[in-house]
Amino acid sequence: MASGTTAARAEVGGSFVEKFGAQAPKVMIGAAVLGLVAVFLPAVTVSIAALNVSESVSAVQAWQGKLGLVAYVGVGVLAGLMLKGPAARPKVLACVIAAGVALVLAVWLLVSAGNVAGSMMGAAVKTGFGVYVNVLAAAALAAGAALLAKREKLF
Repeated sequence: MASGTTAARAEVGGSFVEKFGAQAPKVMIGAAVLGLVAVFLPAVTVSIAALNVSESVSAVQAWQGKLGLVAYVGVGVLAGLMLKGPAARPKVLACVIAAGVALVLAVWLLVSAGNVAGSMMGAAVKTGFGVYVNVLAAAALAAGAALLAKREKLF
């Protein structure tokens, strides 16, 4: 009878972790896929109007993007393994650490790209939308990892 009561509480008005904790690996896989796409989107665009030239640089060309790519792949693979089997404590801890690193790197890349943006010597430098998508993906990845860690009582 106790397990039926717990299941009913989770469906009706249980905590957020009880309701959505089982979906955390799926959230992390989706965020990892979005992050994989984001690191190849334009991070910075340089336009020189006098020469009618415009060039874009993707996030993966910066070291933060390369390490972020590794973090996205790692968390995506671990989350995929957690879909097939139980979420072991070391896997969850590795996901939390890698997701945190991905978030720090994404924000660092945003700040770095923002410092470059502006106008200098006739060239217009703009922050690309790939940087913002990267931060969004890393934040979703970190949220999914935190939700999974909370569900597994890691913290």
